[in-house]
Amino acid sequence: MIELKIFQKPYKIPSNWKECSIEQIRRILPTVLGENPLPAQRMYVLQELISPALSKKKLRKLTDFERFELLELVRWCWNTPMDACPIEYFSFEGKDYYLPLKDFSHMSAIEFAMGHLHMQIFLRGKYTHLDKLVSTICRPLDPGKNIMSPDFDGERREKYSTPAADVRAARFEKLDITYKIMVLQYFINLEKYIFKQYDVFDKSSTKEEQPKGDSAVLWVKMLFDIAETGVFGDIDKVYHTDIHTILFYLQKKKQERLAS
Repeated sequence: MIELKIFQKPYKIPSNWKECSIEQIRRILPTVLGENPLPAQRMYVLQELISPALSKKKLRKLTDFERFELLELVRWCWNTPMDACPIEYFSFEGKDYYLPLKDFSHMSAIEFAMGHLHMQIFLRGKYTHLDKLVSTICRPLDPGKNIMSPDFDGERREKYSTPAADVRAARFEKLDITYKIMVLQYFINLEKYIFKQYDVFDKSSTKEEQPKGDSAVLWVKMLFDIAETGVFGDIDKVYHTDIHTILFYLQKKKQERLAS
């Protein structure tokens, strides 16, 4: 925690995600997802993170240089490495739960879609969906998988199951918030990376057409549309197809559509 004095009064500012409260994270995450933050954005984040609250009246009394130095103290919020995560797994109630591999390698399409859904709903203030995000993408290893088998697909974790994730989410309410923050930040940063790699959505799309919302309708619709083509099999097989394969296919079809 960064400790400083402003007009002889002591203040504190978190120096990393672990030192932020869940409410602080929820409020600032939509602002820090972009790059090259404007001074107004950093000022908003500063006012959300500094404690006790720093009034606008006091801020106006600071010199330009003093305000600049304050804003620099929250720049770390934007500078977190995109794929950085300090843990590979966490232990809870006698079991180890593994995060997805770097770059979401071997993550299934339905796991990605449900993770995206729970992240969006959490950011709207429904905190239980943070537990659902964690239970969706963090799972035990599958003891039945043989990594030496020629049929091994690279995914060591148990196959994603919505009912199993729902049961675990209720238990994860007691999970240390530090782990939840790590998983949340990891998922957000990797999702940003994924969307930069694949040109899938039209730049002119409205917000309603983007993969956001209360039910992730667009993501599920896209998976059903792909299943109807039969290129990857029925809907269950599409659900469990690697998300990179799905996004590459969607990008290819978009390029073909634009070229026609």
